[in-house]
Amino acid sequence: MNLMTATGEYIFFIDRSGSMAGDRIEMAKEALIVALKSLPPNSYFNIYSFGTSHSRLFPTNLECTEKNINDAISRVSYFQADMGGTEILPPLLQGMTDPRRKNHPRSILLREQ
Repeated sequence: MNLMTATGEYIFFIDRSGSMAGDRIEMAKEALIVALKSLPPNSYFNIYSFGTSHSRLFPTNLECTEKNINDAISRVSYFQADMGGTEILPPLLQGMTDPRRKNHPRSILLREQ
């Protein structure tokens, strides 16, 4: 596969529940940052945080530009395990049912401890 012409939508999910406190959240953030830096340039991405509630980092999936990736990494660096209990189904459903981009297969990537 030629990464310069590959396309896709990459939806990341990171568990920010209280059980992720300490080293767990730090390892999850590091893995997420490595994955973000590895995304193909012709693709799109977003990050969902979840615990008792959930949120998307961006209102819509963003193009994998250097600026957007750096912005996401900056925001991810502030993530804490401060979102209560673990409720994975609602964010997964939202991430899987959000409108898709034509010719951009969607990949769901989940990091939970």
